[in-house]
Amino acid sequence: MKYLKLPLAILSFILIFTSAKAIDKDSKIKAGLVFKFAHAIEWQNPRELSDFRIALLGAHPDLVTELKRITNRKKEGKFFIRIITYASIAEVGPCEILYVDFAKFPAFNLSALKSKGLLISDNNLYMDKTMLAFIQVDRKLSFEINKSNIQNGGLKLTSGFVGLAKKTIRMNEESSDLEFSDNTAPTSSAENTTSTPIESQVTTTAVPTESKAVKKTEDKKSQKTKSKVTTEDPEFIRKQEEIKQKEREIDLKMNEVVSKKQRLDQQLQSETLSTDEKIKLAEDRINLSKQEFGLRDSVVSTKKKEYENLQQELSKLNGKYITVIKELNLQKVLNIMIVAMIGFIIIALFVVYRNYRSKLAANVLLESQKQEITQQKKIIEEKNHEVLDSINYSKRIQSAILPDMHEIEKNLSDFFILYKPKDIVSGDFYYYNKSNNDIFLAAADCTGHGVPGAFMSLVGVKESRIANAQFNSPGKILKALNNGVKETLRQTAEDATGDGIDIGLIRLSNTQVAYAGANRPLWIIKKNSFNLIEIKATKSAIAGYTKANQEFEEHLIDLEKGDCLYLFSDGYADQFGGEFHKKLTTKRFKDYLISIKNHTMKDQRKELENFIEKWRGIDEQVDDILVIGIRI
Repeated sequence: MKYLKLPLAILSFILIFTSAKAIDKDSKIKAGLVFKFAHAIEWQNPRELSDFRIALLGAHPDLVTELKRITNRKKEGKFFIRIITYASIAEVGPCEILYVDFAKFPAFNLSALKSKGLLISDNNLYMDKTMLAFIQVDRKLSFEINKSNIQNGGLKLTSGFVGLAKKTIRMNEESSDLEFSDNTAPTSSAENTTSTPIESQVTTTAVPTESKAVKKTEDKKSQKTKSKVTTEDPEFIRKQEEIKQKEREIDLKMNEVVSKKQRLDQQLQSETLSTDEKIKLAEDRINLSKQEFGLRDSVVSTKKKEYENLQQELSKLNGKYITVIKELNLQKVLNIMIVAMIGFIIIALFVVYRNYRSKLAANVLLESQKQEITQQKKIIEEKNHEVLDSINYSKRIQSAILPDMHEIEKNLSDFFILYKPKDIVSGDFYYYNKSNNDIFLAAADCTGHGVPGAFMSLVGVKESRIANAQFNSPGKILKALNNGVKETLRQTAEDATGDGIDIGLIRLSNTQVAYAGANRPLWIIKKNSFNLIEIKATKSAIAGYTKANQEFEEHLIDLEKGDCLYLFSDGYADQFGGEFHKKLTTKRFKDYLISIKNHTMKDQRKELENFIEKWRGIDEQVDDILVIGIRI
């Protein structure tokens, strides 16, 4: 904005004229830098090179042309500089310098280098992926270096590296006709660097010195700049700096939003995500798009403020020009002002129109994405509904296989079964059978829960019935159950699964109880006692990694009327909750059973259910819950 005091009409023509060559100028600067970077690296074993390879992946045609023009006549010693272009990452071969446009190949990384070389990137937001990157600072070309990656690549920078690069940028900005002469001498920084054989052959051909004309041009520019700055309104400068600062903040936020959207797009492509996670990520992406839309509005508002600030400054300048208009030809000055205003208005209208088109395109894209997400959500909901229907039908099948409660009530007068699956179907199951005057009752916990656990429970119920039909002893029944499950699941093979069942089984014969267990104990609370007796189970599961023909210890216990027996899975004691969201633990479970031992069995079931729900609170149920209680 420091050129406002020059005739704006002349400025507009200069901008139109120079903008036509902007791309060629950037390409020329980049080509000069790439060529000079070759001289600023201490190459290992340079004498082994038959030629020096500069490879380009996705480079602009102007950059390729300029590099070929610079290096076309550079042939020195036993090697020459060769320019190679690639169209895909797979084509990339060994080279000393590789230039990559990350706007076209964002997936490129250091591991794709086929040899020790310098990786130069363009349009790259992530410095950890490169060694050297071209960047735009205040609309001027510059670069950043990742010294760690350069050192890890086995390369070393010379002391004249930064000086050479800055000199190339400065001279290219001052003269669009800059030539890389073969007769120019190296800079002092290059002279002070210990040269490798390649440096001695290359650096002497590509480092131009500053002529007296260039220095005079710099002096004139600095003097003009100083005179203009001292005559500008400090308030105007302050406002302009505030506007520029806000523009930089908006650019940073926009880059952050775009980066987050790219990461969300990569996550959405993952096949391991659940339905809810994909929906959540999709909603997050919509929110990011809305943020991007808001940032674009902020850009328009900032441009509007800048336009208003310029109008205010222009009004002030008009007052300053009154004295000049009186001394000079009034009509000529007025004509210049009119042309300047028209040019300024045209530029401002163009900027507003461009921003409007960008905003319109963003709205169209956002609407398209919204429709796509809505359609995907509908498809996911339909699939989810189908799956839930299937699982609910599976629950009906599982419920039909489990013992009928009315049948149990015919033979047991005072008992309860607390059965709470974690999901729709359960991996826990209870078993009941009456044979002659003996009653068999078991609580079993299969590996897993949900659908996998339910499949295991079906196998467990089936094999329990087969084993009980053969034997009357709980120990022998568990032995037969172990062999039957292992045979059904083919667990004798090398690739067999480790799925199994933990179970506690009792046989009631009047007041005598026979018990055998696989990892699940039997708890007894005597009628006139507040102590809980624990009959431990055999430390082996049914099937899984348990050997065939495993023996399960059987216990015979004589009880009295009023004594209480409890069989259960581990789901009740393992539930997280309470004030500190910890496990209930077996001790708390025992203590609570003792505290309610005098209640009826039906009341005990209600008390146990209310207690576990209160303990769980906002925490999720972690496992299937099964508790069986019987009063003799």
